[in-house]
Amino acid sequence: MFNKGFDHSESGDATAAIIAYEHVVERFGDSEMPELQVNVAIALVNKAEAEIQLDRMKEALCTCNEAQRRIELLAGGSEVALARRATWLKARVLLVLEGRSAALNELRTVYAMFLPGEGSIVSEMLAYIPGLITAGARERDFLEIISSDEEKVEMLLPLVIALRQRTGETVRASAEVLEVAADIRRLIDS
Repeated sequence: MFNKGFDHSESGDATAAIIAYEHVVERFGDSEMPELQVNVAIALVNKAEAEIQLDRMKEALCTCNEAQRRIELLAGGSEVALARRATWLKARVLLVLEGRSAALNELRTVYAMFLPGEGSIVSEMLAYIPGLITAGARERDFLEIISSDEEKVEMLLPLVIALRQRTGETVRASAEVLEVAADIRRLIDS
């Protein structure tokens, strides 16, 4: 059932994906097996993503909240990447439903989940920030959040520069960093 939902998502049938993910939650949501609870949480996060695709933002917010609740109950906190994904999605939903302030709180939460030196920070930021900007987030907001942690900002230097350039600032950096920043700006623009 889980793979069926994923296949529907991949083929662009978000409605069928939502139904498949709901079946996973209905069937295994009460299971006491931790590995099934992880799959239920993943199904909820995937369902929220499909709801966002269909512009069902209120439903997506409820689904994100339920996913976050279930992720918090998972033993050992080993599902940090899943928790971040749910929080990124919730930030996007809140941006549409409640505006910048509510979304910024979620963005601060997700940024705090990253450990300094964590390799996935750059790819995750690049995966979610363009969509959030498209949904109405401001580059300045991201700059404020990213700049709040000196240890993490070094890893995100090309992103910081790209965002600063998008706000109209003239930025000086090495040619390599400026080249990567230009690629990031093109990604955001597309």
